[in-house]
Amino acid sequence: MTYRQWEESLLNYLKGLSDEEKKEIVSYYREIYSDKIDSGIRKEEIVKTFGDPMLAAARILKESADAAERDPETEKAVSVGEKESKIKTKAAPVLNKNKEKARNAASSLTVSKIVGWFFITVLILIPLAGVVIGAIASLASVTLAGGAMLVGGIVAAVASPLLFIIGYEMSGVLFVFGAALITAGTGALLFVVFYYLTKYSIVSCTKLCKYAIRRDK
Repeated sequence: MTYRQWEESLLNYLKGLSDEEKKEIVSYYREIYSDKIDSGIRKEEIVKTFGDPMLAAARILKESADAAERDPETEKAVSVGEKESKIKTKAAPVLNKNKEKARNAASSLTVSKIVGWFFITVLILIPLAGVVIGAIASLASVTLAGGAMLVGGIVAAVASPLLFIIGYEMSGVLFVFGAALITAGTGALLFVVFYYLTKYSIVSCTKLCKYAIRRDK
């Protein structure tokens, strides 16, 4: 909340006071705000020190009622019960009206949020999740295929000398051996590349989901 917003909210709660009183109050807070700005204090921190504008207004109304209820001859305050009753009577309409507005705004926001999330989920998130899951599954499938090629190529290369023993010519054995090495190398390349693609895709989706949940809160 900026200072301007805080001041406007404060004035809304002070509708029971005269324009002259409001000017004095606004001038008082503006002077404090300006002094603290000159002291190097951040604007947000200054507004925080002023507190909730509703509570500040209630305090001001109480002080105004206290001053108005003092006996001009004895300077003695009237009873606490009478002052509290008059303060509540004076401040209640303004405070209740603003509380009602806040409740209505919160209710409207909640309904809009629920409807918005429903359509976003049905029209965007579910189809997008299906595409992402399908893409990750495809990457994982290629990773597994690469692993299978790597293992199969190694086994074929190791077993290729047995072909010579059972009667294959040396050229045929060498061809099988070379093909097995190529298969193993291709499988190793596919396995490593798609393993990391799958891994980082899952990590990225997880981080994105966590970020979206934090933003929603």
